[in-house]
Amino acid sequence: SVPSVEPTSSPTVTSCDDSPLNMFKNDKTCEWVGKNEKKRCEKEKGEVKYHCRSTCGQCGICVDSTVKFFWKDKKKKCKWVFRKIKRCKKNDLKMTCPKTCGLCD
Repeated sequence: SVPSVEPTSSPTVTSCDDSPLNMFKNDKTCEWVGKNEKKRCEKEKGEVKYHCRSTCGQCGICVDSTVKFFWKDKKKKCKWVFRKIKRCKKNDLKMTCPKTCGLCD
């Protein structure tokens, strides 16, 4: 008999996930923010904390990242995701724009 194969599911994305996408000059990540979160979460007038929600302790707030992020080497914002909502199928974009992608309760 053929063994049954459990379907593999993609990891669950929540509104508390850090965005995995780079910001600034395509060279900074939430891991970089975490090396000095007191200072770096407040960069860009405090907007970085919404790109790196978990690192910056913003899990109770479900908002889209407001900093420009890089997608395929081009600067984007969540309103770009909103214009073609099917972009939310990409977990990296869903983690960056949880409100746009319907992850908020």
